[in-house]
Amino acid sequence: MDYYVAHFARGPDPAGSIGATAGRASRRRGGVTQPVATGSVSTVLDESLAGTPEHGLKGLALEAPSKTQAPPVTTNRAARPEPVLCFHCGEPCYDPSLTKEDKAFCCRGCLFVHDLLAESGLGQFYDLNRHPGVRVRQQARREQWAYLDDAALQQGLLDFTDGNAFATTLLDRITERRIAQAQHYARCGADVIAYGDDVGTQRGMLMSARMWRRWLKPRLARTIAAARDVRPDVLVFYHSDGDVSAIVPDLIEVGVDILNPIQPECMDPAALKRAFGDRLSFWGTIGTQSTFPFGSPDDVRREVRTRIDTVGAGGGLFLAPTHVIEPEVPFENIVAFVDAVKRERR
Repeated sequence: MDYYVAHFARGPDPAGSIGATAGRASRRRGGVTQPVATGSVSTVLDESLAGTPEHGLKGLALEAPSKTQAPPVTTNRAARPEPVLCFHCGEPCYDPSLTKEDKAFCCRGCLFVHDLLAESGLGQFYDLNRHPGVRVRQQARREQWAYLDDAALQQGLLDFTDGNAFATTLLDRITERRIAQAQHYARCGADVIAYGDDVGTQRGMLMSARMWRRWLKPRLARTIAAARDVRPDVLVFYHSDGDVSAIVPDLIEVGVDILNPIQPECMDPAALKRAFGDRLSFWGTIGTQSTFPFGSPDDVRREVRTRIDTVGAGGGLFLAPTHVIEPEVPFENIVAFVDAVKRERR
C-alpha cells in the first residue's frame, strides 16, 4: 500500500523546520521514499487526507521516480459501479440492509436522524438539496488547509521558533485577557474554571514539550494563580484532545485538578490513574472513535465497568464520552452507556 508524506522546507534548511513556506509530497513504498509531486502546503495535506492521488494532487505535474516511463497499463476489467450515496449525508453506502423505502443510508445514525425529521414533519429539509452533505464536504476539504498557505501565518509560526517579540506580545495580550476573565469567574463564585488549548495529536504533542513549556506553561500558570488569588478553592479543568502524556506532570505543577478527555485511542487511562491519580482527576475515558460507534452495547457496558474498576478506584473519575456523540453512534450504545453508569455507580 502507498501512503503520502508531507515534507516541509524553510529556506536552505529543510530538516525539521516549523511553518513551511513550500511543500512536496513523497510516496513511501517498500521503505523507499520517491518524490511524486510539488505544490502548496494545503495541497499536500489535502492529498494526505484524501487517500488517493486524484484529490489533493489534481492539476499538479507528477514526477516519475525515474526517467524511464512505464508503458501504459490496459485492462478489460469493467469499471466498478459508483456506490449508492446516503440519502441523508451523501457518504457511500455499503450496507444494503440500511434502507428506508427507496432511500439508502450509510449508517444507523443517518437513518435515525432521517426518521426523526420525518416524524417531526421536517422532511422538507431534503427538498433543499438531495444529498446535502456532498458539495459542502468537498468544498470543506479544499478549504480546510488553505490557511496554511497564508504567508503571515507561516511567519507567525516561525516567530515562535525564533523567539520573536511579536509572538511574545501576542501571547501576553491574550494572557492578560484570560487573567481578567478567570478572576471575574472566581469573583462570581464559579466552582470550576475550564481551560483548553488542544496541544496534542493522537501521535503526541502538536509542538515539542520544550516549546510548550517555554511559551504556554508559564502563561497558563499565571491565569490559574490569578483565579486562586480570588478564590483559593476553585477547581481547574483542562481540556486537550490527543496524547498529552508528556506534559501531565507540568499541568499538575501549575494547578490543574481535572484532565479531559483522556482519549483511550491514544492514552492509557489506567496508566494515568496509577501515575497521577493521587493528584489529578479524570473526565471522559470512553472512546468516541472506537467503542461508541463500532462496539456493541455489551462492549460499551464492559468499557464502563473497566473504567470504574481502574480509573474510578478511590474516586477521581467523571465518566463521559471523550467527545460529542456523533450521528453514526447506534442509539442502543448510548442507552447501554447510561444504563451501565447508573448500575455501576458507587
